[in-house]
Amino acid sequence: MNDQAREDYPGGDAEPRSRAEQHAHHGVTAAVAEVSPSLGGVVALGAHVRLIAPPVGDGSAMIQDARHAIDALVASGDGVAALLIDTAF
Repeated sequence: MNDQAREDYPGGDAEPRSRAEQHAHHGVTAAVAEVSPSLGGVVALGAHVRLIAPPVGDGSAMIQDARHAIDALVASGDGVAALLIDTAF
């Protein structure tokens, strides 16, 4: 345990069984990283991944992008197995 963790931990000198910081990140699998554009290019999107526009207004741009993405995935031979939507919208 580092000094800051020891200072913050209410259990005195005893080691905590687990500890996670407010903005802790504990990693992702390669499969998750390939579908995560939020990694900022650190990990390239998988060849089987297509991005679509977020829902704005009536959502028609998102629907159009989704249709194009589906067509591209089917044409590539990958097909469609999932649609991942970030609920932050």
